[in-house]
Amino acid sequence: MLSRISTCLGALILFIAIALAAPIHLAAQSHYGVVELGELGGTAGSANGINDRGWITGTDNLTGDLTTTATLWLNGSAIPLGTLENGPNSAVAWPVKNKNGVIVGISELPDLDPLGENFSCWPFVGTGDPTGRICKGFRWQNGQMTELPPFPGGYSSYATGVNNRGQVVGWAENGVHDSTCDPTFQILRFRAAIWQPDGTMQELPPLPGDSTSAATAINDLGQVVGISGDCGIAV
Repeated sequence: MLSRISTCLGALILFIAIALAAPIHLAAQSHYGVVELGELGGTAGSANGINDRGWITGTDNLTGDLTTTATLWLNGSAIPLGTLENGPNSAVAWPVKNKNGVIVGISELPDLDPLGENFSCWPFVGTGDPTGRICKGFRWQNGQMTELPPFPGGYSSYATGVNNRGQVVGWAENGVHDSTCDPTFQILRFRAAIWQPDGTMQELPPLPGDSTSAATAINDLGQVVGISGDCGIAV
């Protein structure tokens, strides 16, 4: 999965470079600057999104580079968003463009997964190694981080995006054991989810014949895009 992601990112970077080359060549007088973002004590971080207010979100390592925390950059200064239940790691791993001060992401909990799963979060937090911990999506606003629960019977969830109406999307486990999963990492089925501002949760089922789904973005019209497939490949 990670090799496919790397290939896609490589193609995307090449496309962006080609697309930007033309206007720069035609308008040589145009200028841009690169600004270094503040750090939280570590030597590595990742800025993954920016909204129309200039809020930058992503992750930054703490001192020692063994843990990461979801981070908001305002005017270049890094603000740690914390974790759920004092867990070890958190991250804003997908672009967040909400303009009303809502940020969503993922946070590990201190508890180990009862089934020994390594849910979707581990490549984006800490050292990038499987941790075996429960991981849940979060919603952050005005300094407060709240949990986005899984479906009944599940342990973990994942939040990727939020629109300006406050609707959050991602995916979440349910209590169904899925034979299409790779048991090294996942046992329970997961489905694309919308968490509404009032706290209600809605499942977005996969395409016919698929067992799992994942939502990766939502616009202000409530239109959602994502992935559908077998458990082992749907993320």
